[in-house]
Amino acid sequence: MDRAAKDIHLGEHTFERDFITEQKLKALRGRTGYIDSQINQVILEGPQKCNLEQENPHVDKPVNKKLYTIWYFYGVLNRADMAMLNQTAVVDVPEDQEDVFALVTVVNDCVVRATINPLDSGRLPYNVVAWSRRAGSWAGVGISEQVAMPQRMCNASTRSLLNNAGFSAGVQIVMNKGVVTPADGNYAITPNKIWYITGEPTDQNLDATKVFNAVIIPNVGDQLMKIVEYAFRLAEEASNIPVLAQGQTGERMPDTFGAAELLNSNANTLLRDIGYSYDDGITEPMIHAFYEWFVAGSDCTGR
Repeated sequence: MDRAAKDIHLGEHTFERDFITEQKLKALRGRTGYIDSQINQVILEGPQKCNLEQENPHVDKPVNKKLYTIWYFYGVLNRADMAMLNQTAVVDVPEDQEDVFALVTVVNDCVVRATINPLDSGRLPYNVVAWSRRAGSWAGVGISEQVAMPQRMCNASTRSLLNNAGFSAGVQIVMNKGVVTPADGNYAITPNKIWYITGEPTDQNLDATKVFNAVIIPNVGDQLMKIVEYAFRLAEEASNIPVLAQGQTGERMPDTFGAAELLNSNANTLLRDIGYSYDDGITEPMIHAFYEWFVAGSDCTGR
């Protein structure tokens, strides 16, 4: 198993996308590490050069028209590329060091900043805590992915429940139009309406229940609700968050101190596990990064 796939800090690089206004872009000129000529070039090009398109391919419109798309790169560059972007930055880099830990900012496909990562280890500035671990993935598995299938079940069954409620709320009228005639000549169903049965007295169809009848669509709401409840149970099992762990009690839960204590303990079990994961994924890496920063004694003038 590739260890780098499970630890974001063992990856080679990261890209972070953001948006920036022209005013803030102009304010970057003169700051350490930023290339004023490149920023001027980007401003001349305008924000329309590189636009993020809509996710819907049928809508040919950019998401934004006035904001610039800015990318932040954290990773490794070779010495020659870094020297081409920022000759001053590589002066303090040992000549036998081929790889350089760099921080690069790109707008409109133009590099507007290229500096050396102040952390000698090249640690990436991101810490991740996974809700549920997954082999070969630093992001793990989130709740939305865990309950995706139960969510679809719940949506479909709820939609069917509402449709059935609408159908069963009305009735279907079945009549022999040649034998039944409305008194007002209008076949629309209205309250307190008079209908005439036409035909010969010997006609067997003179029975009103045979020539005019209302059929009710069955209401299967109870059966559909069982599917909704089943989807909820699947969601609880898939996400490992039972209703009991959320502090909710059922009708059979005894109203005693022991039951309340047990309920409180169950509700905190998951939170304690998340807390341990937070310590491993956030607290400890950040302390190591702060210690490295303190020892390096560098002055970072980045974002």
